[in-house]
Amino acid sequence: ASVPTPEWVKPKLGFDPDGSGYHFKRQEFDPEWDNDAECTIADMEFGDADTEEDRRHKLRVLQIYNTRMDERDRRRNFLTQRNLIRVKQFQALERRRTAPERETMARLRVFARYESSPGEHDELVDGILLEHRLRARVQELKEYRRHGARTLADAEVYEIEKRRQRAAAESAQLRARARLAASDPAAA
Repeated sequence: ASVPTPEWVKPKLGFDPDGSGYHFKRQEFDPEWDNDAECTIADMEFGDADTEEDRRHKLRVLQIYNTRMDERDRRRNFLTQRNLIRVKQFQALERRRTAPERETMARLRVFARYESSPGEHDELVDGILLEHRLRARVQELKEYRRHGARTLADAEVYEIEKRRQRAAAESAQLRARARLAASDPAAA
């Protein structure tokens, strides 16, 4: 079994052991996006014997190559500015969320590309999750009110009674299954 790398060592390693392939010291990914873009110009040479048509063609290939490099930089900047390269850290944060919160985050993830600043999407998600929690709390308080609770102490008594009734119903259900299994062995 491998020993996990301590946090204070990670910056000295020069790469992200999380598996994202990002090298912090070089500020690049391995492999990069469109990693074989250099292959198109690797053997290209401008010679004295080149015709004007050859030169125009080679310059056009270089323009296409530069466009691909610009896209590579744009993608790298997108990931680094939004701190999306720390995969394990992100997964640990996501694990702390409840299942409905994770589902909401997954549905909202597609909108991250439209946000103009790095923290804007996180603020949007946090705001929506807060709204969901507040709505759930309001529903809970409405349930207390429907059942006659006027204070938080009354609500606590109601919750205790509700849990007691639920436990009693579950144990009655288990006893009924046990009686059924004892009387009819084929039903078990």
